[in-house]
Amino acid sequence: MATTPPAAAPDPPSGAAPRTGDPAAPKPTSDPEYPRDLAGPPVTVTGTVTVEYGCVILDNGVQRWALLGDQAEWVREGSRVTVRGQRTKAPAGCRVYGGLDVVSVS
Repeated sequence: MATTPPAAAPDPPSGAAPRTGDPAAPKPTSDPEYPRDLAGPPVTVTGTVTVEYGCVILDNGVQRWALLGDQAEWVREGSRVTVRGQRTKAPAGCRVYGGLDVVSVS
């Protein structure tokens, strides 16, 4: 007795997002320079550094970010810098939009 193989699921309509768990679904990509970026895309922000309540803050005129990590120790209050980092939770007590784990400062 011959059996018929199970029918494949129909393709999603054009423009529809692939199903979760679908092997054809695009995989998250990382920045080749910083492979740990799988947690999300890196963020680049330019602004002026201030220090408030023990928090090193980068203010770009729209948002304020708490700068975290070893690289954040090298920025000087009052300087205008461009910071590349990974979004993270801001420390308690810092009045900011969010935290940035700093990867580079220029």
